[in-house]
Amino acid sequence: MHTSYHLPSLLLTALLLGGCISPADSSDSAVAVVDSARVFKESEPGKAGIKHLETLHESMQTELNALQQELQAKPNDEALQQKLQEKYMAYQQRISAEQQQVINTLNEAIQKALDACRVQKKLALIVGTDVALSHGPSADITDAVISEVNKAKVEFQPIEPEAEVTAPVTQPTPAEAPQAAPPTQNATQAAPTQNATQAAPKAPAKK
Repeated sequence: MHTSYHLPSLLLTALLLGGCISPADSSDSAVAVVDSARVFKESEPGKAGIKHLETLHESMQTELNALQQELQAKPNDEALQQKLQEKYMAYQQRISAEQQQVINTLNEAIQKALDACRVQKKLALIVGTDVALSHGPSADITDAVISEVNKAKVEFQPIEPEAEVTAPVTQPTPAEAPQAAPPTQNATQAAPTQNATQAAPKAPAKK
């Protein structure tokens, strides 16, 4: 099943930091600007972070799709419905944690690059292009920041998932059926609607 991946807006928002500049007047009062979105999308660590999340998302989606196919063959299997629901919720939590890890790691690498540029260029202030009301081309040193970020050795290791504990499902006897609890809601219906700004796996649509 082909899945598309959109750059999480959460990551872009969290990475709107500042940039560096190489002005003609390299005094301590000089101010620089940087396009933070470009730094994130075009730097090697940024690309690696997105690739890490894409790979994880695709792996999770594949497993959910396999469970959904099993459920289609056994539509009345409540234990399988519960398993699919639990997997989906666990994956949502996992991808959220992985996103935060990527954000924190990239923020640290980018901040170090910004500090290095500020010192090298003898700058007093670094701001993002999104908050600069007006600036000329010479004030933008996004390319320099990207080059500095590329020097960082960044690795993204998958977060070890917690052991899944699934409570056994007890099938009621015919005599107990009238007093049984309400039937388990179908996992494909109970799963919350996917936020388009996050990379959590999609709940497979029931055919």
